[in-house]
Amino acid sequence: MNKEKNQERNKILNLLKNERLNRFLEKFGGYSAVLSVIIIAIMLIVGTTLYSITEPMNMFTHWISNIGAGYNGSSQIFSVLLITTIIVEIPFIFDLIRRLFIKNNEKERLSLIIFSILIIVIIGILGISFFNLKAFPILHVISAISFFIGSMLMMLSFSIAIIQNPKFPIYQALVGFVASFIFLVFLSTFMPYLIEGRNLVNIIISMSSEYNINRFWEWLSVFGLMFWTFETGIYFLKHK
Repeated sequence: MNKEKNQERNKILNLLKNERLNRFLEKFGGYSAVLSVIIIAIMLIVGTTLYSITEPMNMFTHWISNIGAGYNGSSQIFSVLLITTIIVEIPFIFDLIRRLFIKNNEKERLSLIIFSILIIVIIGILGISFFNLKAFPILHVISAISFFIGSMLMMLSFSIAIIQNPKFPIYQALVGFVASFIFLVFLSTFMPYLIEGRNLVNIIISMSSEYNINRFWEWLSVFGLMFWTFETGIYFLKHK
C-alpha cells in the first residue's frame, strides 16, 4: 500500500518537475490567477444584477449561493463561470506549488498535502456548481463546507510555506494569513447556532435576517480569496 502511495507521489512530483510544464507555468501562471479573478468578478456582478431584476439582493440579505439558484439566467451564469474559473486557475495553482516547493526541492511532502487540499477545494467548487442550493441543499452545503474549509487551509498552508522561503517577501504571507483569518471568522459565525442544535442546512437555505452577519462574512471571505489570488498572480507576473 505504501509502495503504491509512493509511486503516485513520485508521478505527481515528476510531473511538476517537467521542464516543458515548468516553462508553461512560469509564463502563464500569473495570467491564470488574474484571469480567474476577473471571471469570478464577472460572475458576481452579472449574476447579482440578473438576480436583482426579480428580487433585490445584497451582501447581507443573500448568500452567494443564492445566485446559483436564482432568476433570469443567473443560475446558468453562476455554474458555467465557476467551472470555467476552475479550469483557468489550474496553471496558477501548479505554478504556486512549483515555486514554493518543487523548484527548490524542498518540503515535497508538504506540497503533496497541499495538492490534496486543492483537490478537495476543486471537488467543493464542482459540487457548488452542479448542486444548486434550492434543488439539492444537502449536497450543496457539503460542497460549500469542502470549499470554505479547504480554501482556508490552502491559503494558510501556502502562507506558512512562504514565511519559510526567503525568496518570497513577507507581505505575500501576510495577505494569505489575513484572508485565512476572514474565512475562520466566517466559519465561526455558525458556531452559536450549531451549539444551540440548529441544522446547518436549514440555516443556509433560510432567508431570515437573523443570519445577515453570516452572509456578510461569506462575501468577505470570497473577496479575500479573490484578492489573495489576484495579488499573488501579479507577483508572479513581476517575478518570472
